[in-house]
Amino acid sequence: NAIVNRQGLAVMGRGVALQAATRWPHLRRYFAVRLLSEGSHVHSLGSFNVPGGYWNLYSFPVKHHWRDRADLDLIARSCQEIMSWQEDMFAMVRPGCGNGGLDWESQVKPICEELLDDRFVVLNR
Repeated sequence: NAIVNRQGLAVMGRGVALQAATRWPHLRRYFAVRLLSEGSHVHSLGSFNVPGGYWNLYSFPVKHHWRDRADLDLIARSCQEIMSWQEDMFAMVRPGCGNGGLDWESQVKPICEELLDDRFVVLNR
């Protein structure tokens, strides 16, 4: 979501965003600066040490506000934006299907299949 709180931190309250903010607390401030300067778009958040080595972490907006359900149009836009990054491979969870409340099979999978290429692996989690 694109919400920055009064302390100047990105609101990363649930799901994958919360997991990332818990693991790398500095992300909330860094991401807030990006949101305030560039808006709610796909952003590179840097390289992080994860099991198996270093991975580049990207934002992938699915909601306009943390209280909302995920927005299919925003997911489509995020798919289109992330296609411009020149990575060899991307791993991602099913966008908008956890706390976002969307159904993978009927709502999100058709968008991802249409817009993402074979560099993307969508995890079943």
